[in-house]
Amino acid sequence: MEILTTTIYDALRSVSAQKPNAPAITDSYTAYTFAELVDAIDSCAAFLQRAGVKSGDHVALWAFNSANWFITWCGIMRLGAVAVLVNYNLPVEEIAELMRNADVCALAWGENKAVERGGPGTVAELAKLAGIAETALIDISSAARDFKTLRAAPLPEAAPADGKTPDFIIFTSGTTSKPKAVMIRQCCYLFDARGFAEATDVDVEDETLCLCAPMFHCLGSQCATKYLAYGNHVVLPKNFKAEQIAACISDYRATVMAAVGTVFTSLMEVENFDERVAQHLKVGFVAGGSLSQTQLIRFESAYRNATFLNAYGQTETAVDIANPSVNDSIVKRSSTVGKPFPGKTVRIYDEQEGFLPPGKSGEVVVRDDGNVMLGYYKLPAERQAIDANGWLHTGDLGYIDKEGYLHLVGRLKEIIIKGGENISPMEIEKKIAEFDCVREVKVMGAPHPVYGETIVACVTVDRPENFDEAAMLRGLKDKVASFKIPWFIFCFDKFPLNDNNKIDQRALKSMMLARLHARLLDEQLYTGLSVVQLTLKNTAYNIVPVASLVEAEAARIGFSAKRASDIRTAAEEFLTERILNAYEDVGDITMDICFMSDWFRLRFTDCGEVYDIQKNKETTEGAKVILSKVDSFAVAQTKDGKHSYSLDFLYDRDFDIRKFLLEHEKKD
Repeated sequence: MEILTTTIYDALRSVSAQKPNAPAITDSYTAYTFAELVDAIDSCAAFLQRAGVKSGDHVALWAFNSANWFITWCGIMRLGAVAVLVNYNLPVEEIAELMRNADVCALAWGENKAVERGGPGTVAELAKLAGIAETALIDISSAARDFKTLRAAPLPEAAPADGKTPDFIIFTSGTTSKPKAVMIRQCCYLFDARGFAEATDVDVEDETLCLCAPMFHCLGSQCATKYLAYGNHVVLPKNFKAEQIAACISDYRATVMAAVGTVFTSLMEVENFDERVAQHLKVGFVAGGSLSQTQLIRFESAYRNATFLNAYGQTETAVDIANPSVNDSIVKRSSTVGKPFPGKTVRIYDEQEGFLPPGKSGEVVVRDDGNVMLGYYKLPAERQAIDANGWLHTGDLGYIDKEGYLHLVGRLKEIIIKGGENISPMEIEKKIAEFDCVREVKVMGAPHPVYGETIVACVTVDRPENFDEAAMLRGLKDKVASFKIPWFIFCFDKFPLNDNNKIDQRALKSMMLARLHARLLDEQLYTGLSVVQLTLKNTAYNIVPVASLVEAEAARIGFSAKRASDIRTAAEEFLTERILNAYEDVGDITMDICFMSDWFRLRFTDCGEVYDIQKNKETTEGAKVILSKVDSFAVAQTKDGKHSYSLDFLYDRDFDIRKFLLEHEKKD
């Protein structure tokens, strides 16, 4: 199916003419065929017109994902008005400021977090803060508004898209400290839709997309647009919790899913994941940071029928810059973001050298050939991202290899990308600076195993001895959105300075990362840092080599030769008890060597009958030997009904495992 139009409404009409009764969009409230969807957009446009919306008005759209959200978005643009897409995760005060800056004159609102917490009165509060008349508040909640049954006349003529004025605005904090209003045309989304199949080699017909990204983000609204424009079914889970998503995929046999990596990870934990999810999905689009090769392998092993693609784009480029293909190898899909998107000219630029040859790193720039943003609303020329020659500067650092693949190596700006959300450090710094005790503050990004990147704050305070990290983190809950609260706040006596007496950010980040590593190490040692994990077959041949490994590891961390030998003996005797003297078959045995804060732990887990060491010491010599060597012996039951045995050995009094590990890493 070809996409030949320049408006989303016309693209949907074209699909409706060919397959009117095919499913188009489904949420937890209702479902629309393509014919019903086009009719609903018509009805919505008439409804909005009766509410006072006219061509050129800026109308904010503030709601969770729903069919009504999409219909209202299209209805606003059908009137020639400008849809201003609002992030429902932000506090009401922040939303009001953004709406004032975007000259919003009407607010279409539905179910969202703020309304759930504060009730309908929250809408009136936002309107007052944003300077919007109460008569310009339009309830589009699914419970209140059914666009299937609403028929409002006269029906307005569809406004043509001139390609020179914006159709909608999305806020982003991607290149400076304050969110900017990015002006986008519908034709840009449709341009990307046309090149999508060529870029990715993904099937674009007879598919079902489970959309797990908010449509106020470019990923969500653009994915919905391109799949609907090709006549596919888009399903919207009630929320982004794993169980809801799994039900959505299972019920509608979704073949494609778009989300940030953390959503894919959480989904793997649902009950009956293989039957409900893995057997259906064929493609996973991942935003909010590239997956590593290990992550891709882990995902594609779990989602056994799916290929995962790292998506690279920006709101300013509306949207795609580069995409890998499903036919690219895992190495290509993890180490690169694919080749530049068809029809978009991507180059690598340096202020001194100009455009750079393949293999050389610089800023990624994209040519404005009519398929990127119009610019930032109300910002002067010197603050625009598009230069005088029509090149959009992304702020990302990268290079293009000889095969044409784009590699990203960093960012020019300090924006933190946490689980797909762009976060301005300066905003959080201002809020932390409001605490009376704070002298200096610097907020930075740090690696995170789940979110890809997270927030860490560094502060100097008046009286370091009284610094209370937990109290400051609690205090921030009332100041910033929950996803902007730092993971940790580290207190320093002073910040390192450069020759100009400015904060040496590179040195401070190095110090912060060292602190972070030590903190995480402490937490790991508290619960147990597993350094060796083996699955042993139930055979006597394993006893001697495993016991030798245990002795070597004990000696490596500083136990005396005699003590290391005692630990080996305890391990040897325990394995002998389980393998040779067990009352029934124990199956495979899992062994962990763990470093704890105060002791060295050997943990064995198997499915055999529980081993009562106190009872066995009366009948077996092995149990007596084990008890004579260990400082503590404990038995616990795992979630799957197996038994876990911990053999603990205290470190020597003058031994510091934390110091040892930190020094050992430096040497390595």
